[in-house]
Amino acid sequence: MQRNDITIKDIAELANVGVSTVSRVMNNHPDVSEKTRQRVKKIIALYGYIPNASAQNLKIAESNNIGVLIKAAFSPFFSTMIDIIEAHIVKQGYSMVLMKVGISEDEIKKAERLLRKSACPG
Repeated sequence: MQRNDITIKDIAELANVGVSTVSRVMNNHPDVSEKTRQRVKKIIALYGYIPNASAQNLKIAESNNIGVLIKAAFSPFFSTMIDIIEAHIVKQGYSMVLMKVGISEDEIKKAERLLRKSACPG
């Protein structure tokens, strides 16, 4: 099984738990034993699992965050552009999450880490 092909069902099978248990671990619900929680988290980390955003949105009533990744050296141009983008986002009732990505950094990997951190707190 390739890392980018793994699903929540695969994680559940590998951990010998139900899909709902994996979901509870990812959402940091208290009703999972510490031993099971650690086993599921270990498998999630091992396979680099990132939840499917579309599937998550079916469960999440509403998310008011918009992520903005900027890959460049910081300059007054980008500062002004970020201010304009944020003003439009806020005007529409959303919050902006800004992530600066260095020239030599992989923006996809950095975005994946941010998603993983958001989906699997703690």
